[in-house]
Amino acid sequence: MQEKQRAFLVRTAYWAVWAVLLWLGVRYLLRWLLPFLLALALAALGGALAGYVGGTVFSRLESRKKAPAAYADPLADDEEILDA
Repeated sequence: MQEKQRAFLVRTAYWAVWAVLLWLGVRYLLRWLLPFLLALALAALGGALAGYVGGTVFSRLESRKKAPAAYADPLADDEEILDA
Protein backbone atom coordinates (compact mmCIF):
# COMPACT_ATOMS: atom_id res chain seq x y z
CA MET A 1 0.00 0.00 0.00
CA GLN A 2 2.83 2.35 0.82
CA GLU A 3 4.34 1.82 -2.64
CA LYS A 4 1.06 2.77 -4.34
CA GLN A 5 0.85 5.99 -2.34
CA ARG A 6 4.44 6.86 -3.19
CA ALA A 7 3.85 6.21 -6.91
CA PHE A 8 0.71 8.36 -6.78
CA LEU A 9 2.57 11.24 -5.10
CA VAL A 10 5.45 11.05 -7.58
CA ARG A 11 3.06 10.99 -10.53
CA THR A 12 1.05 13.89 -9.10
CA ALA A 13 4.19 15.93 -8.45
CA TYR A 14 5.39 15.25 -12.01
CA TRP A 15 2.16 16.51 -13.55
CA ALA A 16 2.03 19.45 -11.13
CA VAL A 17 5.48 20.57 -12.29
CA TRP A 18 4.37 20.35 -15.92
CA ALA A 19 1.20 22.29 -15.13
CA VAL A 20 3.21 25.08 -13.46
CA LEU A 21 5.65 25.22 -16.38
CA LEU A 22 2.77 25.40 -18.84
CA TRP A 23 1.09 28.14 -16.82
CA LEU A 24 4.33 30.14 -16.64
CA GLY A 25 4.89 29.65 -20.35
CA VAL A 26 1.42 30.89 -21.22
CA ARG A 27 1.56 33.74 -18.76
CA TYR A 28 5.01 35.15 -19.59
CA LEU A 29 6.53 33.53 -22.65
CA LEU A 30 3.48 33.46 -24.89
CA ARG A 31 2.87 37.15 -24.29
CA TRP A 32 6.20 37.93 -25.96
CA LEU A 33 6.09 35.22 -28.60
CA LEU A 34 2.51 35.64 -29.80
CA PRO A 35 3.24 38.41 -32.36
CA PHE A 36 6.00 36.29 -33.88
CA LEU A 37 3.87 33.14 -33.92
CA LEU A 38 1.03 35.02 -35.59
CA ALA A 39 3.42 36.48 -38.16
CA LEU A 40 4.82 33.01 -38.85
CA ALA A 41 1.33 31.61 -39.38
CA LEU A 42 0.41 34.53 -41.65
CA ALA A 43 3.62 34.11 -43.66
CA ALA A 44 2.98 30.38 -44.07
CA LEU A 45 -0.56 31.09 -45.24
CA GLY A 46 0.66 33.78 -47.65
CA GLY A 47 3.38 31.48 -48.98
CA ALA A 48 0.90 28.71 -49.64
CA LEU A 49 -1.46 31.13 -51.33
CA ALA A 50 1.35 32.60 -53.44
CA GLY A 51 2.47 29.11 -54.44
CA TYR A 52 -1.03 28.21 -55.53
CA VAL A 53 -1.59 31.43 -57.46
CA GLY A 54 1.92 31.36 -58.93
CA GLY A 55 1.50 27.76 -60.02
CA THR A 56 -1.78 28.62 -61.70
CA VAL A 57 -0.35 31.63 -63.52
CA PHE A 58 2.82 29.86 -64.65
CA SER A 59 0.96 26.80 -65.85
CA ARG A 60 -1.18 29.08 -68.01
CA LEU A 61 1.91 30.86 -69.36
CA GLU A 62 3.60 27.57 -70.24
CA SER A 63 0.58 26.38 -72.17
CA ARG A 64 0.74 29.44 -74.46
CA LYS A 65 2.42 29.31 -77.85
CA LYS A 66 6.22 29.40 -77.59
CA ALA A 67 8.07 32.54 -78.68
CA PRO A 68 9.96 32.48 -82.01
CA ALA A 69 13.64 31.58 -81.93
CA ALA A 70 14.59 35.21 -82.61
CA TYR A 71 13.29 36.16 -79.18
CA ALA A 72 14.66 33.16 -77.34
CA ASP A 73 18.08 34.60 -76.42
CA PRO A 74 18.34 38.41 -76.35
CA LEU A 75 22.14 38.25 -76.00
CA ALA A 76 22.70 36.03 -79.04
CA ASP A 77 24.53 37.35 -82.11
CA ASP A 78 22.53 38.15 -85.22
CA GLU A 79 24.28 35.42 -87.23
CA GLU A 80 23.24 32.80 -84.71
CA ILE A 81 19.63 33.92 -84.94
CA LEU A 82 19.61 33.96 -88.76
CA ASP A 83 21.27 30.52 -88.93
CA ALA A 84 18.63 28.95 -86.72
